[in-house]
Amino acid sequence: SIAVLRAGVGDSVALAQELLERSGLVALREVIDQQFAQRSDLPKAHTALLSLRQFVQRHPVYATPRILADIDPLLADTHAFEELR
Repeated sequence: SIAVLRAGVGDSVALAQELLERSGLVALREVIDQQFAQRSDLPKAHTALLSLRQFVQRHPVYATPRILADIDPLLADTHAFEELR
């Protein structure tokens, strides 16, 4: 903090901001946001796809094969879902 003060930071707000930036907490918050907050809808989407697949299988209609053909590749891409575990 002394080095920051010597570099010309003149008030407590600017000092606090500079120390926060240098601490790495800002970067850590960004990483946490990227890894978790921005992907929080993935588990919900996975659950919705599983539920839709089960429903369509239990109550088949003419378009069931096409619906399953659209759902199955999305469920097969488990990499994104596994990353969240």
